[in-house]
Amino acid sequence: TKDYIDLTIKCVEENGPYIVIIPGLALSHSRPDVSVKKTGLSLITLSKPVCFDCDNDPVDIVLTLAATDDTFHLEKLQSMAEFISDEDNIEFIKNAKTTEEVAKAINEFEPEE
Repeated sequence: TKDYIDLTIKCVEENGPYIVIIPGLALSHSRPDVSVKKTGLSLITLSKPVCFDCDNDPVDIVLTLAATDDTFHLEKLQSMAEFISDEDNIEFIKNAKTTEEVAKAINEFEPEE
């Protein structure tokens, strides 16, 4: 919901650009909240990058995680961190032709144990 979006923005305003975790990519999230109707992940690639006034600027990929519970929240954050730590996955996102192929790659990704 819009309330969850506002929470993610508030986190950055209060804590700084901690969500910009690698050059060009932000992993936006907030704690699980009643404003989250269903656990999910969204991804947007920006044709005009934005700056957060940090070393990893500018950002042209934003992943946003919304979770209904702490367990899933932490598991998915860890999984996404592993997925995006692979430079090939970042290039894949940037060059993908369809949203379906990106969603499939993320959904099928299995973090190493």
